[in-house]
Amino acid sequence: MSDISPIKKSSYTGKNPNKLTPRSICILALEALLIIAMLGYMIFSAVNDRREMLNQYAASETAAEMGDYEAAWRGFTALGDWKDAPQRAEEVEIPMYYQLGIRYYAHGEYIGAIYYFAQCRDYLDSMSYIKWSMNAYLDEEYLESLE
Repeated sequence: MSDISPIKKSSYTGKNPNKLTPRSICILALEALLIIAMLGYMIFSAVNDRREMLNQYAASETAAEMGDYEAAWRGFTALGDWKDAPQRAEEVEIPMYYQLGIRYYAHGEYIGAIYYFAQCRDYLDSMSYIKWSMNAYLDEEYLESLE
């Protein structure tokens, strides 16, 4: 009888290992809440980002309608490839250069005015402003040389 192996004692403790204890339920509930909170944050961030982009797009549209082409261009450019922002930025770019040229011309900064009017590619009377700016610049240079 000695060559018969003894029966192993069972490791069964009388507890069901798949049974949920109050502690494991609390841990699962906390994990679920954490997952829900992270998903909520991600959704909120996405919605908030979209809202900000819509607001910036609308502000850029309003600026373009009001004739503030520089603000419109900056707004559309900041939006990157969102919606038709690149096309809208391109649409307001030439009027923006024209406005900048007018501003430089009005302040007597003729080199800057010439630069911006040259960007306009025959927009409105930009070619005339280039001539006027060149003449005004040369007149200033001539008068300074006489002093």
